[in-house]
Order: sequence, then C-alpha cells, then structure tokens
Amino acid sequence: SGQVPFPLSVGAYNRHGRQRTDKFESIVHYWNDWLSGYLIDEEPDDPESSQPYIVVRYEDLLFHPEKVVSAIGRCAGKKPISNLQAR
Repeated sequence: SGQVPFPLSVGAYNRHGRQRTDKFESIVHYWNDWLSGYLIDEEPDDPESSQPYIVVRYEDLLFHPEKVVSAIGRCAGKKPISNLQAR
C-alpha cells in the first residue's frame, strides 16, 4: 500500500539573517537535505573537513544498539568488543 508524503514547510534564517521558508515533499526529504550539508565537503583544503565522522540516527541507536555502537567505535579507531550487548 503506497503512502502519500506529507508536505513540510520549515522556517529558517539564511546566512544574511533574512527569514525564509523551505518547502519539502516530506520529513524524509527534509532530513536528506539537512544531512547533505554534512556530507558535502565544501572546503577540501581544510584539514578538519577530511576527518572521519559518523552520522547516528536515534532510531538506529534505539533498534540496533550493538551494531551502531560498534560502528562508532570503528570510526574512532577502537577494536570491536565481542561481547557487547544492549540491556
């Protein structure tokens, strides 16, 4: 059964301090747009922009805690803990 996306309007201020309203097809489209700002390397010569990072969604942490915490550890350069269990 297909679902119709629920349109979303978000008020924001641009970098010049002017208010604007951004319109999105759905909350998923809003999330993808917001997240893309972190995924696009706008300044390739900036040493901090090439540092590893990980985006953690609350839902993933809630439903897959062992997998997410292991991924965070790997991103931080830590060895996985074999007996890690959520409580």
